[in-house]
Amino acid sequence: MLILAVVLVTLVVLLMMPAGDLTSPYVQWGWRIPFLVGAAMAFALAYYYHYAVEESEVWKKADQTTHTESPIKTLFRGENLRSFLQVFVVMTGFWLLLNASLAVMPGLLATQMGVRGVSLTFALVIAYLILAVVYVIGGAISQRIGRRAYLMAASAVSAVLGTFFYYLLLNTAPGNTPMITLLTTVTTVLVVAPGALSTVYINERFQTGVRASGFGLGYSLAIILPAFYVFYQAGLARFMPFNYTVLVLVVIGAALIFVGAAWGPETKDVDFAPAPRPR
Repeated sequence: MLILAVVLVTLVVLLMMPAGDLTSPYVQWGWRIPFLVGAAMAFALAYYYHYAVEESEVWKKADQTTHTESPIKTLFRGENLRSFLQVFVVMTGFWLLLNASLAVMPGLLATQMGVRGVSLTFALVIAYLILAVVYVIGGAISQRIGRRAYLMAASAVSAVLGTFFYYLLLNTAPGNTPMITLLTTVTTVLVVAPGALSTVYINERFQTGVRASGFGLGYSLAIILPAFYVFYQAGLARFMPFNYTVLVLVVIGAALIFVGAAWGPETKDVDFAPAPRPR
């Protein structure tokens, strides 16, 4: 939702001060406004959580001996380590899919199809609005069929249909803005659909004593390898057209999510209450 809000702000800024040459107001300083708005929203959310959200009742009621040992040390041994490695695989796949869509796609639309400025931002706003709705629907579906089943099914859809529609998008004639906007939306939804469970699934994979550390590290460390996607594309470009290298990233990302989900247990009905610590 934060990404969607920032893109909406960008659209408003572009409508007020259209991007032009290097001397245009947007290029000179206007592009900084969405970053400032995003930072303000993040700080506001942090402030709200700090002063208005209490610690969970499960954590408060947990055996206090679970809070005396370093959570990081506990996270990297035994069953917790297995959970972390499995989450790391899933989240690495998710970040790879996210980069293939949210990071790579705008550049391809601008350079290959000539969709720039307000038209580009408008297309992304539509895509992210629909994606936000799909995320809610995905969460509801997973509540019925299970997290594991949803992640495996959604990643399979990403690998097959997501790649197919991305291919169609890459081969759409420049200037056909309505079709490009439609394919951008469909491709974004299909490629990033597994992300509907990204935060929920991590929370459900760790026991109370290490949940915060497991979530923070599982979510953040997995960003590192996918962040080098440009280098992966450069390497793949030696064997195939550069524009199609993003399709390989989608397939690999989806495969990682599928394998990671298959490796892990079902978590839909997980009991967050910690088991009694042996005396």
